[in-house]
Amino acid sequence: MIVEAWDEYRGWAKRARSLQRSAEFWNFWSLVAFVATGLLGAAAAYFAAGGAGGALDDRGARALACVAAVAAAVSLYVGRQALAYGAEAGWLRARAIAESIKSECFRFAAGVHPYEAVGDAPKEALALFIERRGALAGRAGGDLTAEDDPVTDKGDDRRPERPLSDAWYIEKRIDGQIHYYASGREKNEKAYARLRDWGFAVGIVTTVVSTAAAYYGPQLAVWVAVLTTFGAAISAYGLADRQRYLASTYAGMKGGLERIKERYRAGGMSLPELVGAAEDLMESEHSAWIERMTRTVPAQPDGKPEPDKNTNG
Repeated sequence: MIVEAWDEYRGWAKRARSLQRSAEFWNFWSLVAFVATGLLGAAAAYFAAGGAGGALDDRGARALACVAAVAAAVSLYVGRQALAYGAEAGWLRARAIAESIKSECFRFAAGVHPYEAVGDAPKEALALFIERRGALAGRAGGDLTAEDDPVTDKGDDRRPERPLSDAWYIEKRIDGQIHYYASGREKNEKAYARLRDWGFAVGIVTTVVSTAAAYYGPQLAVWVAVLTTFGAAISAYGLADRQRYLASTYAGMKGGLERIKERYRAGGMSLPELVGAAEDLMESEHSAWIERMTRTVPAQPDGKPEPDKNTNG
């Protein structure tokens, strides 16, 4: 039974990865189109005002303005396509389902409530396991489905077996998640620091250009607004608030799992209690992650918010 459930988890996880790549693709090209629009528009205004000693004649400035208008149209189209496709919202929903099903597999294997009699695999426990997975998958709605990603002949050493051993669970699940949160914290800390440095650099350049504009005239003033907008765009694209939030959360999760493992080894918990405590902690963190991420998903083009606001991932 866990074999089928694990394949189901893998299918939802694969769908989540596919949608995440799509979201990143659209976000990146939206940024590129936005930056191109700003640069071309500013350049057109700069040369039209006689900037660079009149390096471009009127015809050249008009051509540049035309290209800027095309870039603006492309930017608008790409942005609307990104919202209409809904890849980011779908990614969050698929990831929530995948993580919930995975957690349910570990609970079932360890006989955590309400699967206490799972060692003998009674029909009631198996039926409940199937029912709960069906309810989790039902959160997707009709527009989102899992992909096919069954375990191959090489196997999947992350899949739990019945009966579940404490050594296996600690090594494969708890220690694996501790490593994930430790590396995730480091990755997000570096990403946030990089975005902060880029924002600082753009701020310095903006200050220099502003000073130069006051001396050389209004021809340079157009670049000040562009640079200010770019600073905000870089921060928004990199989702600096997300990076900072995840770095802090991952640090707390690493410490929480380490304390649960320490309590178990001190003799204060049974195996079902260990699994229940660890899975509860990870599900609570993931629910908070889903809620936080969902807040930053833009509305659909018709102005309506994404329909899924589930935070029980």
